[in-house]
Amino acid sequence: MGACYLGGKKVGDVSSPAECREIGGTWQESSGGNGACCLRDILTRALGESILLLGETYTLGRDFKHQILKETELGRRFVGYLETHLDTTFGIIRGNFGLIGRSMETWLAILPFMQGMLEANGQGLWQYRQEYHDKVRFTRDTYRVVSKLIKEIREVSPSQEYTRILDELEQVLRQFVGLTPAKALKVLQGGLKGD
Repeated sequence: MGACYLGGKKVGDVSSPAECREIGGTWQESSGGNGACCLRDILTRALGESILLLGETYTLGRDFKHQILKETELGRRFVGYLETHLDTTFGIIRGNFGLIGRSMETWLAILPFMQGMLEANGQGLWQYRQEYHDKVRFTRDTYRVVSKLIKEIREVSPSQEYTRILDELEQVLRQFVGLTPAKALKVLQGGLKGD
């Protein structure tokens, strides 16, 4: 016995792994057991659904990198840091389940703001979309979530250079607190000063 999942949601009218594959879903067997295997099933399903949810954000992240960050001096510098220190960051996070969870939490917290910046920029898939561009702000709470992740990574930083980059990132992000995505885009492009 099992169930079919598509986009992180259970599909109710699919009754076999073959049917599930036909619609592009993922079939998950249920163990029917209890105790430790039940906990394992819950964790596996929760992680699987989280990974599917993160996968759905790939286009947004890619577009943000290419349409927003790579188009500004500050953004290019940040992308350069990321690319230069990708292996270091991966090494820090991969074995630390707390940091993995905090990274996911942070990513999901900033997604609406990033989407709003893409909408305000109005290129590609984001042209004519206005779901978030003037309805959300980079709040103090969002900043705290990001800052907490930066602090936890800083605590295990392998070098002074890496720590300096994290410090700079945290300082730059602070200037966006309270801004809408449209205003943050102007700040990033050098047109306005952050409040």
